Formats: sequence, structure tokens, C-alpha cells
Amino acid sequence: MDLYTLFSQPPAKYRSAPFWSWNDKLDPAEVARQVREMKKQGMGGFFMHSREGLETEYLGKEWMECIRAAVETAREEGIAAWLYDEDRWPSGAAGGLVPGRGDDFRAKVLTFEASSNLPQDKYIAVFRGKVEGNKLLALRAGDGPLGEDEVYLLFRREVSGPSAWYNDDAPADNLNPEAVEEFIKTTHEKYLAEVGGEFGKTVPGIFTDEPNILHATVESGRRYLPWTDGFLEYFQKRRGYDFTKVVPYLFLDGEHSARARHDYWYCITERFASAFSEQLGNWCREQGIALTGHYLAENQLGNATRLGGAMMPHYAHMQLPGIDLLREQTDEYLTVKQCTSVANQLGKTRVLSETYGCSGWEFTFEGQRWVGDWQYVMGVNLRCQHLALYSLRGCRKRDYPPSFNYNTTWWQENAVVEDYFARLGAVLCQGKPVRELLVLHPQTTAWSKMGDLNSDEVNDFGEKLNELAKSLLAQKYDFDFADELLLAEYGKVQKGQLYVGEAGYRVLLIPFSSTILKSTMVLIHEFLARGGKVIISGEAPGAIATEPEPQLQQLWENSSVFKAENQEELVSILQEQLPQRVRIADKAGLPVGSLLCMERQLAESAVYFIVNNNKELGFKVRIQLPRVGKLEEWNALTGEIRELAVEAQAETMSFQAEFGPADSKLFVVSLAQEPTIGVTEELLTVKTLELGPLWQHQRTWPNILPLDECKWRLTGEAWSEGMPLWQAQYALRERLGMRQIHVNAIQQRYLWIGKPHPSDGANLELLFSFEIEKLSENLELILERAELFEVFLNGELAGDPQDWLLDKSMARVMLPAAKVGKNQLLLKCRYYHWLELEDCFLAGDFGVDHRSYQLIAEPKRLRYGDWCLQGYPFYPGSMLYQEIYKHELGQRVFLDLQAAATTVSLKVNGINSGKLPWRTAVPLELTEYLKAGDNHLEIEVFSSPRNMLGPLHRRASQEAGTGSWSFRTEGDSWNDEYVLWPWGLQRAEILVRK
Repeated sequence: MDLYTLFSQPPAKYRSAPFWSWNDKLDPAEVARQVREMKKQGMGGFFMHSREGLETEYLGKEWMECIRAAVETAREEGIAAWLYDEDRWPSGAAGGLVPGRGDDFRAKVLTFEASSNLPQDKYIAVFRGKVEGNKLLALRAGDGPLGEDEVYLLFRREVSGPSAWYNDDAPADNLNPEAVEEFIKTTHEKYLAEVGGEFGKTVPGIFTDEPNILHATVESGRRYLPWTDGFLEYFQKRRGYDFTKVVPYLFLDGEHSARARHDYWYCITERFASAFSEQLGNWCREQGIALTGHYLAENQLGNATRLGGAMMPHYAHMQLPGIDLLREQTDEYLTVKQCTSVANQLGKTRVLSETYGCSGWEFTFEGQRWVGDWQYVMGVNLRCQHLALYSLRGCRKRDYPPSFNYNTTWWQENAVVEDYFARLGAVLCQGKPVRELLVLHPQTTAWSKMGDLNSDEVNDFGEKLNELAKSLLAQKYDFDFADELLLAEYGKVQKGQLYVGEAGYRVLLIPFSSTILKSTMVLIHEFLARGGKVIISGEAPGAIATEPEPQLQQLWENSSVFKAENQEELVSILQEQLPQRVRIADKAGLPVGSLLCMERQLAESAVYFIVNNNKELGFKVRIQLPRVGKLEEWNALTGEIRELAVEAQAETMSFQAEFGPADSKLFVVSLAQEPTIGVTEELLTVKTLELGPLWQHQRTWPNILPLDECKWRLTGEAWSEGMPLWQAQYALRERLGMRQIHVNAIQQRYLWIGKPHPSDGANLELLFSFEIEKLSENLELILERAELFEVFLNGELAGDPQDWLLDKSMARVMLPAAKVGKNQLLLKCRYYHWLELEDCFLAGDFGVDHRSYQLIAEPKRLRYGDWCLQGYPFYPGSMLYQEIYKHELGQRVFLDLQAAATTVSLKVNGINSGKLPWRTAVPLELTEYLKAGDNHLEIEVFSSPRNMLGPLHRRASQEAGTGSWSFRTEGDSWNDEYVLWPWGLQRAEILVRK
């Protein structure tokens, strides 16, 4: 398929595949329905992901029925059904089934204790030493009598204790190849038996999620690091000496600490990669599917080392390597570049990102684009949205929202973003990225620094690397990282370039490194001998595996080695030795650092994806490209293509462009065709007509009032004082001796909800009150598990549950007639261990006063600004702003607007006329939709469930992300007043241009 066809009709494989959270009692028919919904809204597949709240036995009969239903429906719809290898996460335990085989399969740690006593115990090693703080001043081997000021240094093997998160067992030993083999038999081979006929077709691969080697529960409370049985023999074989001779230096700071730590983490990395990633990758390759997923703490060098040794070697074993990038942020350059570098070097054309989780229900389409563009410009090309929630019932709605599924109020517009990223992904998977700079990853230096107490120190070291990556990309130096283990396996020098696998580089940059591997030194020596260039930023490596090496000093004295003491010197040296290919400057000729660029070389064309990572500022710039040919801008939002005029020189051409905040543009140069010389003409505004400021409006959803405070009692008792409903349930469950369920991270529900509890069936009453200033007809109550409740309004019994709103778990109950003044809503039920009490909602045709929260009359018109202050503080749906525009034929007319919205859509005279998912989608031309005279404009502004589902009482800026804890606040995190998100049309005007 040619590039234009890929762009205009991107196949399903370039579309997103969200984490589909299987989090309730599953039903095959509902599974199939949701698959069709995802296809309808532009998604290319889904990952079937066991998640918090699951009530169907994991890997059981009903689970597999739903797996088959999802795969069969996906096959019919032509989209991908991706597997997921764990019950929740992290991967390896199979929901406790693997560690349930016994201690050989449970995670282990090496513990350290300094003691004046010598307990009768089994030890890996015992020493006597003098310790001051964490410094080792003197050391003697053995368990003999203590000398003056000495203590015993005791090193033990400890098996992890149980944890509710692992369904009351321990995490698995992912350093043990046999435990990983059991994981494959328990999980992967069961899926092979069920749906293996679709492997490599409808089922393209399986996701492994945050596998790691240090999630143990250390019941002794001692200091600890990863361990596994057989590690002493493994270390002896790999490093050539007895680990027990140096083990104190792993925990304590002393003369041999750098060597002990370097060699320990070196072995841990090799062992984890071979036992887990290589074994899974080989199995997937043999079955014709891809191993994908991500590892833990990729963005934090210290934590990543503790949890996995090193990140990059694992990606070599994944057919589709991936990352995790949560929250609405673009800070983790290290996370992205570590993964996309290996993909580029080893010829892996796809890179996945599990993204957007913890961004909150308020997350917008522009937020999706901003975070997504930033990842795509560095090499990601497949989005895995976190999460598509199967159900919002109970705690599930608070599982790191938002939801990318039918149960959100902007779902009907979802395909807009899907089409955008599908077009981008289809183009940015073609050809190869042009990266001439290789940056040696200082992972081995990090190993030498990494004891058990200094993760923060090594994290700070990693942040320096992250800032370097950010700076290089701002200077338009796209690059790849080189991991030394992969460099030893795949590195070579050819034609004066340093290659890692398929990717060749002209310049090697070595940052912040005190030690390197011998294999790296040999390769650098050959690279320099064949005309390569090396730049050293910061200290020059002086050691091989932490041992001083005089040959290195001689190597760095080569005339092709350049040393940069600071950032300014580094940039200057780079510009001399590796001139920038792409130059982007503002009107004053100054570089614009927030504009990032990917260049891709195809057979007959070159592609340039340029992203403005600044959310607040736009820029008018001149772009110079190192190619000459026909230049086109390909609009990934609309699919439109337009040719641009350029100024051309012998080997370069330049043109002007304008980027709005959080904007991006895709340029394609057809190298076989001549460019159009000149300046691209811009339309000028000749007349502006302001619309509004008062608008006719129409809701598309019922208005909402949350009922989140109540009194409670068991029948026959006195009423409690008023309190948030979640606190009432907390007190109730404490009273009844039931486990707490107000936040996530408990044992999976399928393991305990079917078991009777002694307090099951307690008669519970909940009393809510609300005030009405203006009566509203057809008042409804939105209530979860409504079939279990008797509902009374002012003593009158309500009708049976009907239909649902937002999510199928949220039934609509028609209420009896309310009254002006105070109304009391009484809910009665028999309470059970498995029951989750959730806020309920009044719904109907009413307004809500944003100060008193009484029900009032709706406004006749809406003005510009926040509709929360105009009668709709909790409204989750979209609002239609309606206006008449009188048009004169012969004019070109555009709409410009600004809105606080998830996204915006437009109709002219009832015809869908454009999607405005982000600020830079305007001005939007209306001319083809207009007729002479009056034209009906309808601007649909979409909000989200944020002001309905919350968090409604969390103080602003309490956490960087949103999780279940964000909704259940108290103490300093509690805010008495409702904390709302502003929504609404802020400005709209007609522009007449020529």
C-alpha cells in the first residue's frame, strides 16, 4: 500500500488498542457488544486485561468463554484481540497460581542485618565489621567472637510473605527460569489451547505488565535486594569470583562497593532478561505472536535498577516493545527514548505506549494529542489507552480514570482522535528514522552507585540523563541510546559508522560515565580508528567494570575525541561535528526549543513530523529541511493534503509555518518531484462578526445533582450524624466486621464474594436530603444495584428501576413527585459483604444553584464562560449552543472559537460540518455548508463525567495523578466545598477572509 493510501485509509493495525478493563461479573454478550462499540468508535483492537473488581474467576471456564466471545467478535469486526498475561499486575504470578506451587516459585530477597548477636539461623554469609552510619570501616569474614566496636553483618535468603495484591500469596520469582516456565504453562498455554487458532491473526500478541524482581513482602523488616536460588553459582560463572566475599559492599559503602554493586546488578540484569523476557519472547515467536508490554519505573534510573537491573536489554526480546507513560505530562524523555532506541536498532517497526492513565475524568482530546504527539515524535506509534472500563460499578469508576469506552459522555466523538493517530501511525511506521547521534547510556555507572538505600541518588543521576535527552531533542538532534549489553551483542563498525544492529551513527556521545564495559572500549577504539567522532560530556570514563584502566585515558587523547564541560560546549561541539539536519527558527532567527522533529527516510520521499510541546505558546517559524522536492502538509485531523511553496537551494529548502500551542504538523517531501518555488499565500481576515454573548442552548443529557452525603442506621437504631456516603459505608463495614472496599488494592473479588459472611443481610437504611426552589417534573434517581433497594421520596415508594444512564450498572429510578423546600430520600436494603454503596444522583430537567446546590429553574440562555456557574455545576454531558448567522454569497467564511471542553463539534443547518478537538483546529471554514440568508449554527461543547464522578472534595494539587485514593479524601486532603472543573463556550466569532 502506498504512503498516500495508508494515510487516507489507515488499516486497523495502526489504530489504538486500549487496556480493556475486565473488572466485573463478565457476560459474553456484553463483551461482544463492547467490542463492536470500540470498532464503531475507531479503535483497532483491545487488550483483555483482568482488573480491580473482577467477579469472574480468572482463567476459569466463564473467563475463557468471554475470551472466545471477544476474539470471535473481533475477528468478525476486523480488529485485534490482544491478550494480557496476568490477573491485574505485575506479571509473573498468574494471580497467585504460580507462587501457590511453593517457595521455589515465590519471590526471594537477600536481606542484610547488623547485629551484636548471632542468632541460630541459615546465612548466605556472615561477617564481622565496624560500621559508622552506612560506611564500612573494617571487615573480617566469619562468625567468630566480636572485636571492639564490631557487629555481625548477617546476610540471609528470605522468601516473600503474602500480600492481598497477589491474592494472598507472594509475587513470583521472576529470576527463576522454572517459575517463569510455570507462568507460561499456567497462562500462555491456556490461551493457546482456547484461541490458538487465531494466534498471529485476530490475536496478534500478548501484553506483559510491569514484571519485576522486587515486589516482595519482607516480613522480617530487614534491608533487602533481589535474590533467587542458584544466584551464587550464576554469579561465579558470569563474573568469575565468589559473590559472598564482597556481599557486605553491596549494602554498605566501602572500598569495594562500586565493583560489588556493578557486578551484582550486571548479573541481575542478565538473569532477569534471560529467565523472564527471553523465555516469554521465544515462546511468543514460536507461536507466531508478539510479546509486548512494559517494565516498571522506566523513568527512574534508581528505581528501575532495583526493580529490573536495566530496562533496555529486555526490549530486545519483545517483538513489539512498549512503555508506560501515565498522567497528562511530557516529562519522561528517558522512558520513551530507551525503548524506541532498541526498536530502531533491532528493526522493530512498532512501539507501544500504555498511556493516559491517572489523567482524571477531565482529560481532554487536546490532552490526548499533546501527550500522544510528544511520544510519536520520539518513535512511539501505537497507543494503548489506560483504561477502557468494562464497568463503572462501585470502586471501578475510580480505577485511574478516565475511561475510553461507552461509559463516558464524549464517547460518540472518540473516532476523531482515533483517525488522527491512525493517520500519524501509518505514516510514521514507514521507512527509517534519521538519527546520526548515538548516546551511550550510563547504566553501568548507575550499577556501580546502586546500593539498597540510594535509589533517590541514582534517580537524580537518571534525571540528569533525562534533561540531556530533552536538551538534545530541543536542539533538533534526534538520537538513540546505546545500552552496553546490547552494544556488546549487536555493535559493529562499518563504513566509518558505529552500528547497533541495523542503525548506524556518525557521532557517539558519552555522558556522565565513570565506568564502561571492556567490550564498549574495544568498539570505541575501532570506531575512532575508522574516522568516527566521540564527544564526552562530564567526566570521562576511567574504569572498565569499575577497575581503573590506563588504556582509557590514552583512548580519550585521540584527536577525534571532544570534551564538553557544560551544556553550551556540548551544543557547540555537536554543531561543529554533526551539523543540524533540520533547522527551525523564529522571526529573529533564534532556535525554538519546544519544537521537536522526527525525520524519516523512505524510498522516494522524506517525512518530517514536527511537534510544538509548549501547551501555552504558539510560534511563527522558518523551517529548513535537508531535502529538495515537492513539499506537502498532510493534515492528520482531516486527512487533507495541500502543497506548500518553498525557497530552494542546492541541497536544502525552507518555508514558513505557524504552530499553535500543543500543535503539530506532518510534512512529506516527494524527492522525485520539483518543489513549487515561492511563498504560500495566507488568507487575510477582512471582517469579524462576534457571536453571542447570550446563546440559545440545549442539553443532550439530563442535568445531575450528586447525593454524596447521608445519615445511616441499622433498622431500629438512631440515625448517625451526616457524613460522606463512603465514610458511612466504612463505619458500617467496620461495625459488621467486613473487609473495607472504599479504595482499590484488595484481594480480587472473585475469590471472596461468593462466600457467606456472618453479618450478611443486615437491614440498612440511608437518608439523603435535598432542597428544591423550583419544581421539576420527571425527577429520577441514578442508583447502582437499584434492584436491591427500596426507594422512598418523602415517604412515598418509587417505581422499579428502568434503563440506565452513563453505565449499565447505573439504573434510572423514576421518583414520586417532589416538593418545594426540603425533600428526604430514604433507601432501604439488606446489606451484604459483597455490596458496594456508591453515591447516587438526581437526574432531570432542572438547574442547580452553584452556591446552595438547590434545584432551580434552568436558565433561558447561556452566556460565555463556565456553565457550572449558570445552573449546571455537575452536568456531565454536552451542550448545544445555537445561533443564527446571516450569510452573503461570495464570501469565504470561517468560525473561530474557544471553549473549555473535552472536544467540540459543529453543525451548520443540521449538517455535520467539522470536528474541533483542540484549539488549533480553528479557524474552521464553513463556506461550503452555508446558504444565502439565515443559517443555523449549532456548536456542541462536550464536557465529561468529571463533575459527576469526581473527585469532588479533593483539595487542588493534592496529587500529580488521579487514583482511587483521590476520591476518598479526609483530613488535609478534604475540601468542604465541591471542587469542580469548568466547562463551556468562552468565545465564538465569524471571520470573513479572502
